Order: sequence, then structure tokens, then C-alpha cells
Amino acid sequence: MIAIEDSGHTDMEHGLKAAALVRLKAAELCPGEGLTCFPYHGIRSYLRLFGMVSGPQRDAAFFLDALAAAAARTKPEQPRILISGSADDSIYMLVRQAVPDAAITVLDRCELPLYMCRRAAEVNSETVETIASDILDYTPSDDFHVICSDSFIAQFPTDRHGALIDIWRRALCPGGAVVTTTRIDPHTPPDGLIRSPTQIATFRDQILDRARPWRHMLDISLDEIAVLAERHGKLNRTHNLRSKKELTDLFENGGFRIERLDLTERSRSSRAISERDQSSFYADIVAVRL
Repeated sequence: MIAIEDSGHTDMEHGLKAAALVRLKAAELCPGEGLTCFPYHGIRSYLRLFGMVSGPQRDAAFFLDALAAAAARTKPEQPRILISGSADDSIYMLVRQAVPDAAITVLDRCELPLYMCRRAAEVNSETVETIASDILDYTPSDDFHVICSDSFIAQFPTDRHGALIDIWRRALCPGGAVVTTTRIDPHTPPDGLIRSPTQIATFRDQILDRARPWRHMLDISLDEIAVLAERHGKLNRTHNLRSKKELTDLFENGGFRIERLDLTERSRSSRAISERDQSSFYADIVAVRL
């Protein structure tokens, strides 16, 4: 029988091996100049292992409930679900859990998360369609019953939020729904939220502190982790919505009706992205196409 300590050790060992494979695959598949997403994809699996990001599992209860209800809304024989943007395979697995019989399409501009979703589907004897495209370059038709994303709106400049909502609307059949989450942060500047040098250093030191006890298992040196963390911190810019009204106006002006909006307050200081204690909200949203 494996002791608890050994079990945890084994779980971390498996997790680090998986993170290493993702990092190597990211070096192969992530685009070079322009998108520069390798620092993000290269380090993300380590951040999840060390408890520094949670991904859509943070809102798993919301996603499972809202996706199942949204998929049943238009009573299709087989719900068609579009995953709009995917950091890895975690949102795919949540969608599959919520709606096991769905025909799922994953759209992302980077091949790495598409590869991870295809691999997850293959392991579970499932099928998934993947499309490599920037969502703003995507030409949709009203084929989908549900669109799902996690913290995706903030990846676009504020003046492009409306274009994203318009594409989502055109991709949905009448009565279809968007199921998504986003941060509401009144402190976000008009040109987006970026980390200061002090915040980047704090972020780097935090991941190094988490990684150091496992350095004998890592396929990557602590110095390499530090470089990835700094590059990720410098490149990361988010364009959060700044109020509940801004969020509701965005969807309602784009031809949607807000069916569900749950707000949860969360402090940014715990994630080393603020130099002072600032509060923001996470919004869980279901918006129905009119």
C-alpha cells in the first residue's frame, strides 16, 4: 500500500512529466513572431501543478450546470458546442463531462491546445473537431447551440470586445447561449492591465519557491523557469471589463439577453499580480442569443 506521502510524491512526478511533455510540444507548435504564446503555454502546466493558476476548474460547478442547461435549451438531437479559446484541454474535458453526447468544436489560434484536446479525446475514445484560427478572423454560421469560453473576453483590447460578441452571436442558432466567465476589475486601465517590474519579480520568485522542492524531478532548470516566468509576465496583458454594467451592456447591445450572472469577489493580491490589496470580481455568465 502506498503511503500518503509517497502517493503525493508520485502524483507530482506524473504531473511534472506531463508538464514537460506540454512544454516540449509548445516549443514545437506555438507560433513564433507575433503571437509569442510559448512563454504562456510553456509554463502554464507548471503553474497549475504548483497551485498558481486554477483554470476553468475554478468554476467547475457553474460550467457543469450551465452547459447542461444551455445544451438542452433548443432541444437538439445532438448539441453542437463551440469552445472559443482554450489554454489546454481542461475546458474541453469540462464540456465533455457536462454534455457527453455533444459534437464539440475547439477553436484557437495556437495549435498546442488543439493538439491537447485531440489527444484527450483520443485517450477517451471520443471525437473532437479543431480549428486553428483567430476567432476574429473566423467566419461563422448559425450552427452552434452553445459557445463556451473561460476568461476569454479580456484577451482582446476593449475596442474589440464588441466584434467578439458579434462573432459569437453569428455562430449561434436562435436561442443558443454563451456560457463564459470573465473578470470585472474597476482598476483596469484603458489600455489593459500589465504587470509592473516589481510584480513580475514577485511572480517569478513565487513560482521558483514552489518549484525548488521538486528541482530534482524537473526536466527544466530553475533558471529556465525564471526566464519563462519573466517572459510570460512581460507579455501578459488583460483587458478586463470594469463594471457589471459594462458587461451587461456588451452582451445586450450585441443581441443577447443575460439569463444568468453570478459575481464572486476575489482578491488579486493572492495571485501576486498586485502590489496592494485590490479586489475584483469574477463573473459567471449565461447569455442567450435573441
